[in-house]
Amino acid sequence: MGGCERIRNTPIPFSYSSYIKQFVMLYALVMPFGLVREFGYGTVIACMFTFFATMGLELLATEIEEPFGTDINDPPLDTLTGIIARDVGVILSADSTNPGTPATAMASASSAR
Repeated sequence: MGGCERIRNTPIPFSYSSYIKQFVMLYALVMPFGLVREFGYGTVIACMFTFFATMGLELLATEIEEPFGTDINDPPLDTLTGIIARDVGVILSADSTNPGTPATAMASASSAR
């Protein structure tokens, strides 16, 4: 199994994802009480900005949990594999035209078995 397959097949535990969401929500609910003396009415803006930042990080983490999906911002794997297949084909055809290369020698040795 390759490294990319291990990444794709390793699930993020639900408890981890749930805990992070609960922590962000609890933090957003408790934070105004800690900031109200310091900022007064500015607490609303400070809490909104902080909630936006922490929830943005949570949503970002959720989005990159599955990097090999079919979402618009996932890597174009079909295109990349097509390019790799084309390049490998070019390399193998170049090796077959030059019989002195190690790849051709290995291929002819394995076909002789």
